[in-house]
Amino acid sequence: MNTEEEILKAITHGDRKAMRALYDSYAGYATAVGLRYIPDRYLLKDVLQESFIKVFTNIRDFKYRGEGSLKAWIIKIVTNEACATMAASILPTSCQRSQPTRSHQTSTALATRN
Repeated sequence: MNTEEEILKAITHGDRKAMRALYDSYAGYATAVGLRYIPDRYLLKDVLQESFIKVFTNIRDFKYRGEGSLKAWIIKIVTNEACATMAASILPTSCQRSQPTRSHQTSTALATRN
């Protein structure tokens, strides 16, 4: 199984080795992308696990559009899952617009007066 299309076809026919091949092919890249949003590796492991569960659960609905489309779809799922996880936390992330908080604006205004 060399191409995305071959892996995809095998997975839709229930081939567990193809599922492993897909995971092995994209887990490293998904980790690198996920680290852009979630620097905590333990939390990132949870995000990646949830992401790949979504990938394998929804793969039959995926529409193959040529080489690279499966990878892009997987990374979109990882990105969405990372952003959803970070949105649920109190930490600002690259998923949100960086806007100063009210307390930051107040302390900045006070600092500029002195």
